[in-house]
Amino acid sequence: MGTVNICECVRQCGSVRSFLNVTTDKVYENGEKGTGFVETDMTAGLESKKEQLVSAIPLGRFAAPEEIADAVWFLLNAGYITGEVLRIDGGIAI
Repeated sequence: MGTVNICECVRQCGSVRSFLNVTTDKVYENGEKGTGFVETDMTAGLESKKEQLVSAIPLGRFAAPEEIADAVWFLLNAGYITGEVLRIDGGIAI
């Protein structure tokens, strides 16, 4: 889990690939984490543990990929935000 996962999901899009290659290097350096569980093929294998995991998330569900994409889009369009970790975790880090 973490910001790197967000970037790995979006890295498939050629228009943001260069930006993400540069920024994920910094994320790896800092070890920053900012996301919880997202409904993807990667988390589909967690079905046996999903109820337990969801019970730890204040919003009571995994994030939809579109919600992560919305946050990434916001950061890409916010020209004056630098070096921030946007926590997209449904409150699990509270």
